[in-house]
Amino acid sequence: MRRTRNINKNIRRKARGNEKKNEENFEDNYDLGLQKYYQREYEEAIQIFKGLLDSNLDSSLVSRCQYLIGECYNDLGEYRKAVDAYNAVFQD
Repeated sequence: MRRTRNINKNIRRKARGNEKKNEENFEDNYDLGLQKYYQREYEEAIQIFKGLLDSNLDSSLVSRCQYLIGECYNDLGEYRKAVDAYNAVFQD
């Protein structure tokens, strides 16, 4: 019984560590997407931000990713896609 408790404790500790690592990876990729945006590499930035959205990680930056997708489309002159991206910010 004691051994089972220790194993479960280790599993929970590892899970928390993985969540923190995933959040750090999310933030690193977000920073990369933001860098691409500021370098006006909008297509690459869109792909990075969409990948972050697809990761389904519950991050405070998720809405910001969606907004920046809209900004990228706007700067590319793809206004319909920009509006759709902006609207998605409020749907999530």
